Amino acid sequence: MGLRFKTFRRILAGIIIAISCTCFCLTLSLLPYFTRTSIAWVVASLQLLSILRTLFSTLRKTLLREAQSVASETISLFILFPFQLILGLVILSSPFIPDLPNEFYAPLVLQIFIIINSAIHVLYTAGLVFVSTLTVSAFDRDIWIRDFDASPSPFPLSILLAFSCPCCCSLPDTERQQIADEEESHGSVVPCLPGCNCMNKPQAPDITEVETGLRPVRSSILSGWRGSSESLSHKLVRVPNEVERRSSIAVAFEVDGVE
Repeated sequence: MGLRFKTFRRILAGIIIAISCTCFCLTLSLLPYFTRTSIAWVVASLQLLSILRTLFSTLRKTLLREAQSVASETISLFILFPFQLILGLVILSSPFIPDLPNEFYAPLVLQIFIIINSAIHVLYTAGLVFVSTLTVSAFDRDIWIRDFDASPSPFPLSILLAFSCPCCCSLPDTERQQIADEEESHGSVVPCLPGCNCMNKPQAPDITEVETGLRPVRSSILSGWRGSSESLSHKLVRVPNEVERRSSIAVAFEVDGVE
């Protein structure tokens, strides 16, 4: 079983929080070594804002009982997107005093962690926008209002790969089975038009064969009403496929108490 999107997101959120906490603590400890104190406070504020955003996005469903939609996640990432880029450029300009000891590697460590954090944020934002746009084109136009932590994931990897690379990947088995069942149930013999030169001429169905074919159907239906309806239930009940599971609508009923 592959890694689920929800698990991957939680791991990524943990990495972002850990790196941001490290950058926040290093920035406060290196406050006297910055050429401008305002730069240090900007760096610390952005790291704290990144921590709060990630915590709120991860724990919103648990604490507030509200679903984190794909649109909310994308908008919050886009708000921090330019600040992360600017922060990476600022930290590369060496905003520290020149007379630092040679064995003092804390500023270098801070620069490395901030660059890594900015790169993760940029890649995460770009990847989320790309996957969401691909999902809209593939099968779900309402992906922006879907629950980001829903199960199954709003971004089915198998369907997206089959849509983007049809020559390399194929649809899941449930999709192929559904298409085959629809073709079998709705398929009919197309009669040849006058002047057709095809080798295999479709034969008209024999009435006697149809009548004999209806007899086991009647017996199977009658036996199904008696309790042995495995074949009938197989036709009437179908497990929803990957697309239908993500496009379903939850319906709830409230019953008032009777006095």
